[in-house]
Amino acid sequence: LPISCIDISPDGSLIASCINRSCYIRTSQNFNNLVVRFNPHDSKLLHTKDIKVVRFSKLSKYVVTGGEDAKIIVWSLSRKSACSILLGHREMIFDLRMDSNGRILYSAGADGQVLAWNWQKGEMIGCIATESTAITNISGMFDLERLCVSCADGT
Repeated sequence: LPISCIDISPDGSLIASCINRSCYIRTSQNFNNLVVRFNPHDSKLLHTKDIKVVRFSKLSKYVVTGGEDAKIIVWSLSRKSACSILLGHREMIFDLRMDSNGRILYSAGADGQVLAWNWQKGEMIGCIATESTAITNISGMFDLERLCVSCADGT
């Protein structure tokens, strides 16, 4: 099966890869060493369509996934389970980023929105929207409130 997305933890010790609706966390030293599999069969609230983006938090305590189902799920590596499910996008999630403190999560979607989340409370705290095009990538100096996006229409 093809891997749809991949990320490496900031300290380089873990690799997250997603296939269909599951996310696999492995050690980077031995890719055969599975640490945890976040599986859609664990709960009816998890991803119902394929995962398209995965990101580690800055301190590698959490993994965040976004999918074709417009859901964002924050997974705790220590508890090996979902700790937050964020709903606010109307279409597929293309990109995810956390600020350096790990407090604010930014998501970009096919619905033309960048949403800012207090993911620990499950609350959307901000929204930037385009008129009609998908936002495919986000980057920035989030602690300085500087955000850069790329859109499907080339802007």
